[in-house]
Amino acid sequence: MLIRSILRTVIVAACLLFGESAVAENARILLICGDQHESTLRTIKGIKQGIKGCGITAQIEIITATPSENERETLDRKKSEFAPDVVVTVGSRSTRLAKTLIDDTPIVFASVLNPVTSGFIDSYDFPGDMLTGASLDIAVDIQLEQFRQLVPSIRKIGVMHSGQTKYIVNQAIQWAATHSIELIPFKVVSAKDVPKAVDSLITSCDGLWAIPDELIYTPQSTKHILLETFRNRIPIMGFSPSFVKSGALFALAVDHKFIGLQAGELVGKILKGASPGQLPITTPEAPYLYINRNTAEKLRIQVNPDFYTVAKEVYE
Repeated sequence: MLIRSILRTVIVAACLLFGESAVAENARILLICGDQHESTLRTIKGIKQGIKGCGITAQIEIITATPSENERETLDRKKSEFAPDVVVTVGSRSTRLAKTLIDDTPIVFASVLNPVTSGFIDSYDFPGDMLTGASLDIAVDIQLEQFRQLVPSIRKIGVMHSGQTKYIVNQAIQWAATHSIELIPFKVVSAKDVPKAVDSLITSCDGLWAIPDELIYTPQSTKHILLETFRNRIPIMGFSPSFVKSGALFALAVDHKFIGLQAGELVGKILKGASPGQLPITTPEAPYLYINRNTAEKLRIQVNPDFYTVAKEVYE
C-alpha cells in the first residue's frame, strides 16, 4: 500500500508537470453505493462511461455499503486491501461515510443534492480538500427560465426557504434582477410557519417555486401547499416528477446516467493530475421536463403545445 501511495504521488506530480497527456494507466477506483435502485445503477453506468471516455484504463471495485454495525470496518478494510487511486460515491449517505473515513485519497461524489448544505463542500466553485463531484442541483437560471417560458405572463415568483436553502434564493434574486422578474422570498424557521408563508405568498405572487427543503416540504405540508395554490390559481414549479403528478404545473428532473457521466469525467481529470478541491462541482445541463396538462387547464394557463411534445412525461 505504501509503494502504491508513493507511486500515486509520483504520477500526480508528473501529470502536473507535463500536463494532461500523462494519463494514469491501470488506475484503481473504489466505487461505493448504498443500494441497487435503478437510479443508482444508471449513475454507475454513467460513471464507467465517463471514465472510459477520458481514455482511462481502470479497475473498478464496487461495494454496496448498506447500514450495518460493521459498515465502517468493512469499508476501511476494503480501502486498505484495494488501495484505490480515487474513491467514487453514489448518494449522500455513501458520500458522508467515505468523507468521515477517508482523508488521504481523492473522493468524487455523484447524485448528491445540495452538497453545500449537506456539509460536504465549501462552495460549488472551490469544493476544497480532497473532494469534488456531480450534484443533482439544477442551476437556478435553468429552472426560472423554464418557468418564464411556460408561463410568459409571470412577473412575481414566491419561494419558501429555510436557513439551509437561503443560498439558492440569493442566486435566484441575482438572476431575477436582470430578467424582469421579482422574486418574493419567505423564510421558514419551523414547519409551523408553512401555512402562514403560503397565505402570504399566494396574495403577493403569481407563481410559486418549490425548492427541495426537508423542513418545508413534508408529505402533509406539500398537500396543503398544492391545495391552497390550486384554489388561488397559482402555478407551482415542483422539484420532482411525483410533485407534478400530485398537481404541480411542472418540474425539471435529471437523468442519473448523465450525473454519473459528469462524475466519471471528474475522475478522469483527477487521474490526469487535477486537484479535486480545485475542480468545480458539476450540475445537470439538460434536465427532463415533467408537466401536468390537467393542472394547466384547470389554472387556465395556455402552455405552448411544443412543451408537451418535448416533455419526458405529461400527466393528464
